[in-house]
Amino acid sequence: MLEFAPGGSIASFTKKGSSRNQFLRQNADDVIRFILGCVVLGLEFVHSRHIVYQDLKPNNLLVFDDGYIKMADFGVSKKMREGSYYLKPGMLCYFAP
Repeated sequence: MLEFAPGGSIASFTKKGSSRNQFLRQNADDVIRFILGCVVLGLEFVHSRHIVYQDLKPNNLLVFDDGYIKMADFGVSKKMREGSYYLKPGMLCYFAP
């Protein structure tokens, strides 16, 4: 069960013609910097618990009333022992080159 995210996902910011897309265009640097900051802090927390998230994509980043971003869908996440290595393919279109 998840808490309700009234802002939907970050993916909605990229839809042409949406009011969110307009907002992003007008405030791109600040908005993107804030979103990335939230994601980095979230990943830092998850990694400190030795969890590999593996499903980072716009649809899994939810926007809340206060503007903060939270990660969702930990279904393919993996708990790791310290010093172990694991990589399970996720969405290829979101892999780093």
